Amino acid sequence: MGDIEHEVKIEVSLSDYEQLKKIADQYADLHKILLEYIGYEDEFLIKKSRLKRLTKEELITMVFEQRNVIRKLIGDLEASKRVEYIRFLDNFYMNRVY
Repeated sequence: MGDIEHEVKIEVSLSDYEQLKKIADQYADLHKILLEYIGYEDEFLIKKSRLKRLTKEELITMVFEQRNVIRKLIGDLEASKRVEYIRFLDNFYMNRVY
């Protein structure tokens, strides 16, 4: 493997491998969702044309995933910051006109 000078191989049971693979996939999915949500870089943003192609069910799933990311991030904050961000989100969402 290219950059690795000494490659080490280990043996794991199939069930352990499958469990680790599942966790890695979940992490990758959450990482992608977070980057899409915060728009950290333009390359991670979902473009309007892509959003228009999504089904209603896919859009609903995306909204729920983003809510879960927000809850997780706010839950990990210290208490004073948590209150500050909850107020910000309340003001942001409650003052929107749809």
